[in-house]
Parts: sequence; C-alpha cells; structure tokens
Amino acid sequence: MPGSEKQSKKSLKRGRKKQKIQPYLSPDLYDRFKDFAQKSRGTESGIVEDALNCYLDDSYDAVAVLKRLTSLESRNKRIERDLHIMTEIILLYVKVWYAHAPEIKEEDRGAAEELASKRYRAFVDSIRTVLSNQGPLIEHLVKESVADLTDLEGIIQAYSEKK
Repeated sequence: MPGSEKQSKKSLKRGRKKQKIQPYLSPDLYDRFKDFAQKSRGTESGIVEDALNCYLDDSYDAVAVLKRLTSLESRNKRIERDLHIMTEIILLYVKVWYAHAPEIKEEDRGAAEELASKRYRAFVDSIRTVLSNQGPLIEHLVKESVADLTDLEGIIQAYSEKK
C-alpha cells in the first residue's frame, strides 16, 4: 500500500500547488510566444494559464463565433426550407391556373391584355407598398379590390355565354 499512499499525497499536492506541464510548440509559435511574453511583461506561465482559462471557460472569441455561426446556419436552413415551400406553392398555383383558365377569343384579347396589365400594375404597387415597410402584403391585398363591379359583371357575362 505504500504506492497508494504516495499517490494520495501527490493528489493532495496537486490541489495545493500548480502543476508543471511541458507542451511542445512549433519554432514559429514559440518565437511569437516569447515576443508576446516580453512585450506584455508577463510570465510565460501566466500567459499560458490565462489563455487556457479563456479557451476552457468558453470566453474564447472563437467559441462565441462558432456558436453564432451554428445559430445562423440553423436559421439559414429554416429560410431555405420556407423558400422551397413557397416556390412549390407558386408552381402549384400556376399549374392549377393553367388547367382551369379559359382560353380567350381573338376578339377579346385586347380587352383581356388591358385588364391583365391593370391588375399587374396593382400587384406591383402592392409589392412596392410591402417593400416600403407599410405592412404585410396580405393586409394590403385584402383592402384592395381585385376588380371593380363592371369587370366582375363582364366576367360573369362571358362565363354565362360559354355555358
């Protein structure tokens, strides 16, 4: 048991006394370390101890930067997912629109193009409003009429004539 007694005495000494370590440094890093120690007028042990404390206590700048990058990466993945969902929704809408939109007669194309141009300008104005931070697009679209009464009557009449 003399060996275990010797070990417990060493353990006690470790708690009371600083431990000696001997890390190996590349020549370039060692030169930089020596220069830093001379310029800062600190001891080599003190500099190494401070550096290790910063690194191990998560107060090291790289740790904070890595945590922030991880957070940004998660946020970016959510944005990519949301963008993918919105793209799929738009594509599905266009597919359904083309499947159900009636073909326009040649004589009605001029009026249809004029109405489409008017609606497109209204849509672009709505986007401009949103981009100028005047509220969400959906609120603006709900307040704005898509077609006036004469437009709606014309659509109803054209639909009735087709039947």
